[in-house]
Amino acid sequence: MSLTGKLTAVALSGLRNQMRLTAHCVSAQRRIFTFPNSQTIDYISSCYNSSILSKEIRGSLVGSVRGYCTSRNQISQHCIKLRGLPYTATKEDVIKFLDGVKVRGGDNGILFINNRFGRPVGIAFVQVESEEDMDKASKLHKQYLGSRYIEVFTATSDQFAAEKNNFVKREIKEGYLVCLKGLPYSATVEEINVWLSEAAIPSEVDIVTNYSGKPSGKANAYFTTQEEAQTVVEKMNKKYLGSRYVDVIMGTTTK
Repeated sequence: MSLTGKLTAVALSGLRNQMRLTAHCVSAQRRIFTFPNSQTIDYISSCYNSSILSKEIRGSLVGSVRGYCTSRNQISQHCIKLRGLPYTATKEDVIKFLDGVKVRGGDNGILFINNRFGRPVGIAFVQVESEEDMDKASKLHKQYLGSRYIEVFTATSDQFAAEKNNFVKREIKEGYLVCLKGLPYSATVEEINVWLSEAAIPSEVDIVTNYSGKPSGKANAYFTTQEEAQTVVEKMNKKYLGSRYVDVIMGTTTK
């Protein structure tokens, strides 16, 4: 089922189960029918953050978005990775740099990578239409964009899917963010929850995956108050979980 179909089903289910939805929410579901793909994530994030929506519908939206972003039908098998981009680079700049290369989905086929503070790191993944476009892009290796030369590498659809999924997780969460690094790869969400509860109980924990969809040793934990998040950083940083000590630092506040 397409993203539009999934979101429409979510909205209709919400109407059945929550008769008190306001005109704003009704308007939101109608806009989904014609909303451009390149703006879908931003729009859904704004809907998710609206206090009008019930917890059940918000959860359904998260599931729909994650399923859309990781769907093999939506992600091209032909991807490239750009490294060394100016931090101020826009999607339009990337498209101009890739002159002659067909970017699949326009703006929606470009994904910038940010650090834990939400700042660009000069890396982007780009979906292209064909093997021929990948060859054209490879010829741009170490060509300049502004004052910086750009390295062009072959990437995979798995890499794009993993980064897109992690991006969506960061965008739609609420609370005060704490970043964990150095976790055992075998650590589960339940184990992390128990470990963190020594200082404070998180409202949610997300394990960050690598390009193969496997645990990367990193996780994001969200707390209801800033005091709880700060307490976790102070008490749990460098403490051991299993045989590994974990770096625990404050992330960008998302509340």
